[in-house]
Amino acid sequence: MLPPADLSIASEPFRVGTETFRSPALEILLRHLQTQRKHYVLDLGPACGSNVEFLARFGCKLYIADLLDGAFPGTRVASEPPRAGREVHDRLPVAREDAQFDVILAWDLFNYIRSDALQALCGRLRQLRRQGGVLFALISTRSRIPAEPMRFRIVDDRHLSYEVSSLATRRSPRYVSSEMERLLPGFRVTRSFLLRNGMQEYVFTLS
Repeated sequence: MLPPADLSIASEPFRVGTETFRSPALEILLRHLQTQRKHYVLDLGPACGSNVEFLARFGCKLYIADLLDGAFPGTRVASEPPRAGREVHDRLPVAREDAQFDVILAWDLFNYIRSDALQALCGRLRQLRRQGGVLFALISTRSRIPAEPMRFRIVDDRHLSYEVSSLATRRSPRYVSSEMERLLPGFRVTRSFLLRNGMQEYVFTLS
């Protein structure tokens, strides 16, 4: 369980604005989408027009859940990480055999919710995943993270950008691979990339 957020001014080099970085995990996701059949993509973050436009190139059917303020209200300004709630079930689509998701984009959501909320969310995602599909998440390796979740955009086939809106920070859970697999039973880490910007990219598959 995470401690209260304890917001403060950043002691690590976050800058307000937008930063672009190379994303090896994005390259894996896009290769996964480069097939003939129709793909279903679940985005757990807020709607982003440029991401919708980019993914449309692959003929994807995109479902946007926006869990940050939807399933976990107050995530961006909460005094402590939010608990799991009924909204997790209400915000996510109903599991259907003919519309299971090939790619799930979690972005940095896992850094901002309690471990019990993460496990509850995982239970629902297992029902929605197509066998062999992938889950993408960015986990902070820093001791502190921006107080508000960052907004991620797909720049091109190799790059993502993220936007930091404030210098305020909160403590980071700093999940490691073994802990992620414990909190996400049924999911297996297949690729992991440690980035210079203090984040680690994870690609999970349904085991």
